[in-house]
Amino acid sequence: VTMSVNPQVLAGQQGQIMGLEGVGSSVTLINGSGLSIDIGLSRVTLDSGGVVSMFYNATDSTWHITSFTQNGGI
Repeated sequence: VTMSVNPQVLAGQQGQIMGLEGVGSSVTLINGSGLSIDIGLSRVTLDSGGVVSMFYNATDSTWHITSFTQNGGI
C-alpha cells in the first residue's frame, strides 16, 4: 500500500513523537504531504516489523521521520 492521501498522517502537536510499526502488508510513506523524510530518502517502505520514528514540527506543519528500519523491529 502506498500512502498518497494528504496528509499521510494527521497533524500533531509541537514536539510530539510518534513511532509506526509495520504489521502484515508493506506500507510506503512518501516525502511530502505533511511528511518530511529527513534521512536522505524520498520514500520509506515498512515491511512487517519495520519501524519509523518521527516528530511533529508545528512551524512547518510536518511530521519529520528521523529513523527507519525496514523490517525486523527496533
